[in-house]
Amino acid sequence: MVGEVLSGAEGGFEAPLSCAAGEAEMAAILPLPHTLALRLAIPMTPPELAWRTRRARRPVTPTPPAPVPTPEQVSTGWRAQSDRGIRLEIPDPTVMSAASAARRHLVLVPAGEDLTIWPVAEVDYPAHVSVLGALDAWGFGDEAADVLGTWEERQALDGRFLGNDRRRDATGAALVALGNHWRATGNADLVAKLVGPVAKGANWIDRRASGRRHRIDPSCRWPDARG
Repeated sequence: MVGEVLSGAEGGFEAPLSCAAGEAEMAAILPLPHTLALRLAIPMTPPELAWRTRRARRPVTPTPPAPVPTPEQVSTGWRAQSDRGIRLEIPDPTVMSAASAARRHLVLVPAGEDLTIWPVAEVDYPAHVSVLGALDAWGFGDEAADVLGTWEERQALDGRFLGNDRRRDATGAALVALGNHWRATGNADLVAKLVGPVAKGANWIDRRASGRRHRIDPSCRWPDARG
């Protein structure tokens, strides 16, 4: 697409762009006089896919800020947000730059009570373990706690946690994420609040394990058994 745009072969779009995999692309060329500057504010989530709050379940149409901040203001604010965590100094400037970029990318993932990615999609529970653990390690424990605090309302009545594809390891991942957070932050208040959900989840895992053991025929032997 870039080559077509630069060569002038690409024309206008007659219909909205869409892609089930979230890979639709577009390009806009805005000719400007030499002395004119132009700033654009583009919401990252289109209105029809606007992020919906977990409690209200109402669409939230993003609105651009007014007035639009300058690039320098955006850079300063973004640096202040991402530098709230631990202080890290790495002698190698290339590695340090990569670590700083990873930190800033990580700060984008928490969205209040949820973790979100672009294109818009749910984050499954095994991924929660890695992301929440990284937030705790970088010193963003409050953001991790906001997500973990919703564990009770995400849990089914029988104690299990249901991932996007109903993965059987979702319940264990949810409990591991909470355990890692407690070890990293010592957030005893959050753990005390979630004692019930933890017990229900552990009980569901135990019932699943017990059921598998009971379904095994005692007369069966492993292929390499002898005697």
